[in-house]
Amino acid sequence: MKIAIYQGKGKSTNVDENLSLIRSAAFSAAEQDARLIIFPELFLTGYNIGDTVFELAESINGPSAQKAADIAREADIAILYGYPEKFKKIFTILPSLSTVREKRLPTFAKLIFMATKKTVSFNLGTNWSWRIWKA
Repeated sequence: MKIAIYQGKGKSTNVDENLSLIRSAAFSAAEQDARLIIFPELFLTGYNIGDTVFELAESINGPSAQKAADIAREADIAILYGYPEKFKKIFTILPSLSTVREKRLPTFAKLIFMATKKTVSFNLGTNWSWRIWKA
């Protein structure tokens, strides 16, 4: 299997522009016969975005996840990217794997950060969960 790695910079806090970069890179990698493209951790939002993380964090099946899944199907390539996930009052740094076909895929919450607008503290994540993307 051919794997592509995107070694580039996204636009900090601009999710739509980063999804556009994912789309472009995914189609380019697929044209070169790659079956998986991997993006840097937190590529969707960027690092060190302060309180903006509260606005940009999404649920597992949020709008960005749906768009990434659509891109994966259209480009016929699996896409691995990272984003901040919001689950109730807990935020995690989550890798998300959008696939071309329906599959159950493990996703590990690498870091859990307990956050308020005044403090952010990180702890090692311990929960595996299953995500399902439909082709």
